[in-house]
Amino acid sequence: MPRRSIGSMVGALVLAAGAAASAQPVYTGLPAPLQRVAFEQRLGESVDLSLPFVDERGQSVELGELVVEKPVVLALVYYDCPMLCSMTLNGLVSSLKALELSVGREFDVLAVSFDPRETPALAAAVEARAVESYHREGSEPGWHFLTGSQESIDALTDAVGFEYTWDDEREEFAHA
Repeated sequence: MPRRSIGSMVGALVLAAGAAASAQPVYTGLPAPLQRVAFEQRLGESVDLSLPFVDERGQSVELGELVVEKPVVLALVYYDCPMLCSMTLNGLVSSLKALELSVGREFDVLAVSFDPRETPALAAAVEARAVESYHREGSEPGWHFLTGSQESIDALTDAVGFEYTWDDEREEFAHA
């Protein structure tokens, strides 16, 4: 299985609402689902690039097909998120628009849903909004929006230290 250092794979790591980095997922005074939410930076560790996902066109891909020579901005979100994920993706696009560097030329963006129920059609719709908002000619090939199985999602989120949980009461994911 090909593996690559997270430090070399990811030029910038964007996860949900930001990088509230804490190695301890135990917080006091928070509702139970939020006590299981954390982001532990694991720079220098490896991500299995043979992990299978499905891209926004419905094609099966391995991470290694998308993480080739350029740095990658990784956004772990779920596309049907009622709150933070849309704000995160919109903020990501706004931040990238301010750069002289361009998606597709100097780096790529890889958005991966951590909800295994989401579909390539939904990923394609979210990608279309991001590319339209970014509004930079020639950037389209640098945007990748993936869905996948719970097994692949777990392997990726574990590798990068992203902990999230399903909140039965609210019927949504609790995440950073």
